[in-house]
Order: sequence, then structure tokens, then C-alpha cells
Amino acid sequence: MRIHSQWLLLTLGSLLFLVVGSAYGVSRIETASRGPAFDQSALCLRVNGQARQLLGVVTGFGLAVSGPVVENADGTGRANLTFDVIGQWRTGRARVSWVEDDFIWHWKGTGSLNVDGKVYRLHLDRVSVVGPQRYSDLCAPASLITNFHLS
Repeated sequence: MRIHSQWLLLTLGSLLFLVVGSAYGVSRIETASRGPAFDQSALCLRVNGQARQLLGVVTGFGLAVSGPVVENADGTGRANLTFDVIGQWRTGRARVSWVEDDFIWHWKGTGSLNVDGKVYRLHLDRVSVVGPQRYSDLCAPASLITNFHLS
């Protein structure tokens, strides 16, 4: 049986195109599913003492982020997110709620972290880093944030 080199090159080129295109597509879907509410969640979980005690140092997050996110044109919105949190020792599943006010996302004060089948109430405002003030403000519940609007 004789294989033509042109067909072999065409087949290999097509296969390479398919693999690269698939990898790019997965990357774009992952990026699109992660918005500002997820970014804020990730930041707060990385510096959270409770998450560190349960999982070890947070090293990453799962590919998929699920849950409804609503962003309105007037700068308000809400997000209820569920995603995997990968720690140095274990992996957990986080559920967090966020509200957007004046185009700024704030933790709603509710959340949970499921680790090994046990559910823990999540307190994102419990920051455990050197110089915690910056993170404490970013991860504070919305009920503690006061916005002053000048007329």
C-alpha cells in the first residue's frame, strides 16, 4: 500500500489545526465564563484564612464557573457563583454571592465551601495576609460598605 506524502501532510496539518483550534476555543470559553465577580472571589479566597486552613494555600481554580450573573447598564447587578477551589492539600467547591453597586462588586456576605463532603460557612472578610487592610476592604460584605453619592 502506497501512502502519498501530500495526503499525509494534509492530514497532519488538519489534525494540528484541529488541536490548536480546540485549545484556543476552550481557553476563550474559560475566559468568558470568568468575569469581575469571579475575579473578586478568587482574590478573596486566596487571602482567606479559613480557606487556607481547610485547603492549604489556594493554588488555582477549576475550569468551569457556573451560576447566574446579571450586570445592568446602570452599574448594578448580582452574581451567584459556584466553582472549584484547588488548594495545596485538598480541593473544595465554593458558592459565593456578589452584588454590584455603582459598577463595583461587593461580597453579599453569604457563601459556603464544601470540602470532603462537609459544608463550611464561608467568611471572605477573614483575611490572613501581611498588611490585610487592602484586602479587608475588597472582601468586606456589602452591608459594611457605604457609598456616598454627591449630587
